[in-house]
Amino acid sequence: MLKRSLPPALLVGLLVGMLGDLLQLVTGLARNDVFDRSIRWELFWLGLFAAEYLLITVGLFELARRATGQARTLLRVAAGIYAALLVWHSTRPVLDVFYIGSEWIIEVHRYSYVAVGVLSLVVAIVVIVVARGFVRAPAAAFLMIIAVLARGWVPYIGESLHRYLWENQTVGVVYWMVIGMMWTAGLAWLAMLIDGDHAESTTDGAITASGLRLAASALRFRVIVAIVIAVAMVGMVRSAGGLKLAMIGGPAVILASMVVCTLGLLAAVRGALPDLPRWRIVLGATITIWWAGVQLHQLLWLYRSIDGSFGGIRDNAEWLQAWSILGPLAATAGLALAGSAISSYAAARANDELREAASVRTLLFVVLSASGIAITSQLFKASSQNGFILLALIGAGASIAALISLAGLFTRAAETIASGPTLPTARVHDPG
Repeated sequence: MLKRSLPPALLVGLLVGMLGDLLQLVTGLARNDVFDRSIRWELFWLGLFAAEYLLITVGLFELARRATGQARTLLRVAAGIYAALLVWHSTRPVLDVFYIGSEWIIEVHRYSYVAVGVLSLVVAIVVIVVARGFVRAPAAAFLMIIAVLARGWVPYIGESLHRYLWENQTVGVVYWMVIGMMWTAGLAWLAMLIDGDHAESTTDGAITASGLRLAASALRFRVIVAIVIAVAMVGMVRSAGGLKLAMIGGPAVILASMVVCTLGLLAAVRGALPDLPRWRIVLGATITIWWAGVQLHQLLWLYRSIDGSFGGIRDNAEWLQAWSILGPLAATAGLALAGSAISSYAAARANDELREAASVRTLLFVVLSASGIAITSQLFKASSQNGFILLALIGAGASIAALISLAGLFTRAAETIASGPTLPTARVHDPG
């Protein structure tokens, strides 16, 4: 009998994967101006892909933490492999930027596809072995095995399969949708069996506090980088090399800090603290990492535009401007969900001081972030270079103030949780 639900990160990661598969199906079958393989939806899917792999990696590590003995070791191996796949899928586009057209990079892609298939098969086998899938849930075990083998990574056989699916794209999008659903269903089924085999994890406030501190540190580091970028934009705007460094290097570091912030929030969820809305935090972290995945690919296209290898900025404007307003607003909402979760926790624990601070700081974060986004969206309407710099500094200042406010909230919540539990308000029941 199952004792509890799956780790929130794992379940949400599987749902995000299903959403990505569904989006691929819709955009592949649709023939209209909204869904016809537009760059906007391509970026949306790439962001989902990044969120899916990160969440499933974190979820597998959490499943391993709940397990014991050999099961814990094997699940950590599976989680480590998933982390390696996440790193590879994240760095592969970067390699394409610097080594596009090189013969060796073509060979790397060819053999990496086989390697990814083999590693995915190892993950499937590990999960099946730990869950005793062939005995207790043979249907789920076969779903996972078939889903991996059907991806077309087996040499010679895979090349023919991909050629056929490319020539018959309608069949192809349906095929990939079915394969994705099989993998998701099999993994979810077996993971629930594994989770039900082990005792429920105890609440650990230290883990939650540590995760919130990590998230706060990542936000403060992002503030420092943002200040450096603002200064660089003013001092180096006349230097092509300095401007390129500020436009590419700075945002890359900011993206890394947001990934760390997301990991901190997901770590806070692992503490399973009573009255802390875990699903709300996981949803906020998912939105945040989605936007980071989108920005990674936009950053690569910005580099290509500055480098001139794929045309200039005007030629790639659609890649660079997609989700330019909705994306940051979504990321703001994602982090605001974490702030509202702290407010709900404080209210449930009758901690009025923390509840008030959480409400005020979260609202301040949303207002300042939205203001910074609105100002930044008007940058290219500036009539002069000085006007451009002034708007950029004002927008950056609003965003920095927003991040400082939220980082302070995370730190305060971590200190409160680490100092010990605050009992919820007592309720008197009338026996009559």
